[in-house]
Amino acid sequence: MKKLVFCMILLLSMQLLIAAKLDITVGENYNPGDEVEFIINLYDDSNNKLNDSVNYEIVDFYTEKISESTTMSGAQTKFKLPDNAIRGYWAIIAVYNGQEQKQLFNVMELEKALITLDGETIIVKNVGNVPYRKPIQILIGEFEETALVPLGIGETKEIKLTAPVGVYTVKVSDGTEDNNLVFENVGLTGNVVGLEKEGGKNLLTLYPIITLFIVVVFAIVVFIGFLRMRTQKLK
Repeated sequence: MKKLVFCMILLLSMQLLIAAKLDITVGENYNPGDEVEFIINLYDDSNNKLNDSVNYEIVDFYTEKISESTTMSGAQTKFKLPDNAIRGYWAIIAVYNGQEQKQLFNVMELEKALITLDGETIIVKNVGNVPYRKPIQILIGEFEETALVPLGIGETKEIKLTAPVGVYTVKVSDGTEDNNLVFENVGLTGNVVGLEKEGGKNLLTLYPIITLFIVVVFAIVVFIGFLRMRTQKLK
């Protein structure tokens, strides 16, 4: 009988220790590569905080599990977002004694490229979480060119620099603070200053100014032809 009473008291005590509530505190917006800080709290029926370990997992916008671990209730926990973290609402899911609590946070859009120089070739890699569409200004000595290199997420493309044989200072910028680059003593070879897209693809995507020039010239030719035809008809 005493054993039964003792067991009942023990079970009752354990039930009182079971958290009646889980709560997650986290910021609202983060950029890819940021460190997400959050706190998971446990409360009993009287809304008093409890100290115990809590399991949690972090899932992305597509509910794919990115991380899982255990933390102590009330402790500040950190998680570093991948540099190309998928944009949209992510979730922290805490689980304790069969109870579950979910809290959302937003991963912002980031259009970003990593630009490097390897010999005569500029390498552009999309390290953001959306397609990269920024025009890239390239200054070879005193000559300026504009490259438009559209990149899908995680995609890499190369641009070959050409110039008469010599050593040049090459400046590259896509208008962002991270990509305002200067490369000194770059040895180049070629006949004229310009850009060549590796892989032999259409160079017009690298030269929006040239594309515009071709369109304007074509329009002028058509207009002159129209005037000549009209003059002949009037005669």
